[in-house]
This record gives sequence, structure tokens and C-alpha cells, in this order.
Amino acid sequence: MPLVPFEEITHLFAEFEHTAFRLETRRGYATDRAGERFRAFQRGFAPRPEPEHPWNVNVRDKAGQGAHFSRIRVVDEPPTDGQLFLMATAAGNVAAGEDIRVISRAVADSVGLPDYDFWLFDSRVLVRMHIDDTDTTTGVELIEDSAAVLGACRARDTSWALAVPTAQVWAQVRPRCEHRLPEREGSPRGPAERAPHGSWAQRPRLRPASRVAAVEGVPAPERAADRHSRRPSGVGGGLRALRHGCGPIGPAASAGVPATALA
Repeated sequence: MPLVPFEEITHLFAEFEHTAFRLETRRGYATDRAGERFRAFQRGFAPRPEPEHPWNVNVRDKAGQGAHFSRIRVVDEPPTDGQLFLMATAAGNVAAGEDIRVISRAVADSVGLPDYDFWLFDSRVLVRMHIDDTDTTTGVELIEDSAAVLGACRARDTSWALAVPTAQVWAQVRPRCEHRLPEREGSPRGPAERAPHGSWAQRPRLRPASRVAAVEGVPAPERAADRHSRRPSGVGGGLRALRHGCGPIGPAASAGVPATALA
């Protein structure tokens, strides 16, 4: 199927009726690296929230209509600079209404998740991202083939049952990076801003999350609870390993489509 510019499918973000799901598999995105917030993050400043960013405004508007955004982010062990940046900025997306969760790359590989990024709208329309070696989106495929769409639905539900809320992972990774993230845009970080250590660091608690709502016309995948009971033995250890390092905040390891923008 021919590639089209990403701009040709942005109308889907405003027009979907129920769910918009994103699988993010990259180690970073060129559009993130090009932004001032990423550069400030490299200098040691925590990113400012952007509640009035057009992306967040649209997320809130869609939530008001009963439609929801969600993401699964595949994260390396230890996370790359680009992945750390996305964890640091995720709170703003979540505040707008997104549900963003993290799964380790080892677990993603063990359950056969796709190795490419995609958006899935209303469990019917699949948009596969094509991203080159510089981590730049070169185009997208708009796919409505039922088998491909069903495969994306299964990838979504499989990963959702094994993933952990991004804030939970960031709370464990961030303390090991605090010597490089001392302030929030010039304001000294007080005790209240320090990420607490929690029991997740010692023993991850992976429970099935509510499945993203399925839309009529797509066969329902097996129950998340059933999949969860059969998860690979390496799931807990893989996610636990995320806490061991945060990677140097220097030139990013890699980066496609930013977390807080349409393009």
C-alpha cells in the first residue's frame, strides 16, 4: 500500500468515535530531539506541562465526547534519553485524559508485539507509521484490511494486560536521574517533587488493566485476565530491570512522532 504524508490522516484524531490507541516501539523520535523541551531536559530541567498545546486540547475535547486516547510505550533496559524524556512529559498527556503505559522491550519481544509504531482508531482503522534510521516519520499506511486490523487489536490487548502505568515506572527511574534533573525550568525542586520509592521497585505488581473498548465488527480477543495468567515468567523481572539505570542525558539514542503533537 502506498505511503501518504502523516498530515493526510490527522483528521482521524478529531473524527474517531471511541478509541485511539498508539503503540510506540522506538528508542526515541527525531521530532522530540528537535524541540526546546528536549534540549532543556538534556540540560537538566524537568519539562514544563503544556495543557494548552493543541494535542492536549483535542484529548480533553474527545474525552468530553466519551472518546479516549491510550498508548503503550516499549521501553529499553535501561531507558534511552528519548524514552526518559517521554516518561518525564507523560504526566501532561495523562492530565489531559490519555492513559499511557509502559512495557519492557524484553517482554514485548517475548509476546510477539509488532516492531513498528502504529495508531489504531475505533478498532477499525490502522495507521502504520514508517520511520527511517534517523527516527523521522517518512509516511504512513492507512490500512483497513480486517486481518491486519485484528492483529493490531490483539497486539493492543496483549500489551495492555502486561503494561504498567508510566508514572509508576518513572517514579522508580527518576530518583536515579535526579542529580541530572535538579530543577523544574529554573525552580529548585522541593521535597514534594521528589519521586517516592515504592514497592514496585522490589516486586512489580502486574494486574490486567481494563481493555480498550472494542468496537462492533471486530472479533473480541481472549480475555485479558486469561492472557495475564499465562504471561511469560520474565515479565516481572523485565519490568523490574527498568529501575537499574536511566542512561546518560546526552545525545539521544534515537527518536518519529512526538508524544504531545500530531506530527
